[in-house]
Amino acid sequence: MANIDRRSMFLALAGMAASGLCPSVRAATTRPLRIVVPYPPGGPTDALARLVAEALRPAYTQGVIVENKPGGGGTIAARAVLGALPDGQTLMIGNNQTHVTAPHLIKDAGYDPLLDFQPICQIAQWPHVVVVRKSLGVSTIAALIERARAEPGHLTFGSTGPGSGSHLAAELFQLRTGTRLQHVPYQSAAQLAADIVAERLDLSIAISSSVLGATKSGQILSLAIAAERRLEALPDVPTLGEAGVSNANSVSWLAAFVHVRTPVHAVADLERQLLATFVGNEPLQKLGPNLGLVGVPVMAKDFRAYQQAEVQRWGDVIRTVGLKPE
Repeated sequence: MANIDRRSMFLALAGMAASGLCPSVRAATTRPLRIVVPYPPGGPTDALARLVAEALRPAYTQGVIVENKPGGGGTIAARAVLGALPDGQTLMIGNNQTHVTAPHLIKDAGYDPLLDFQPICQIAQWPHVVVVRKSLGVSTIAALIERARAEPGHLTFGSTGPGSGSHLAAELFQLRTGTRLQHVPYQSAAQLAADIVAERLDLSIAISSSVLGATKSGQILSLAIAAERRLEALPDVPTLGEAGVSNANSVSWLAAFVHVRTPVHAVADLERQLLATFVGNEPLQKLGPNLGLVGVPVMAKDFRAYQQAEVQRWGDVIRTVGLKPE
């Protein structure tokens, strides 16, 4: 999906607020707004959810609560949202895993991401970055591909587990470049990055937030950004397309979802409130470069089409490489 120009979006949102389309305070409700996060506290998804919750609090007279429901590849959180009253008071911060790949990779996930959920808006994107250990002896994507083709199955790549975004990104890269790498799964992105720094792992196509610090400090090398545009935090690193590899982009995103039976007026209200949180919100705007975020919020109707394309695209990759539901 093409990134929307940041300045244009903020101007549009500011105009929306000025024209009165973004209500300042909603009518009183008997329950607080619940924001369900499918990961434990402390990670980038949780950090962003809590900043959004803080920005929304003035508009919700009964408060805003962030609930962390990790486990099951995000399916525990998804099922919790589907089990709540569909009145617009419970939403989920979902991502590629929970709302694209889970039904392909998890037996009895318990939901269909397109049929059971209504997107409110995209909140953020993190592109994946091709990173290598410093002593590998390659400094460009072309050199990495040449090395991998000369030594099929020899170079190791790390991911945050089978079927994760970093795993699928590397599988797609191999399909597009005719290379074969050895998969090494990790429990966390931090462990993965630490092993590249320590030179125990050759490479990864990792989420930008997990490798940004090590790249800036010179501990690892970033060869390419797996997105349409360069990353603001790493302006000298080319995109995969610029490096000669097409159709291999991999972007992790966060979006807000509610039960598909949520009334239309409640969906519209949440969309206005969420989009308005990004207008003049200095903590949220500063968080982007610090965490390697790109893009700006995308409205529901545009995001739905993108999500449908993502389900098809990654489903094709999963079937091609032979990953089975577990």
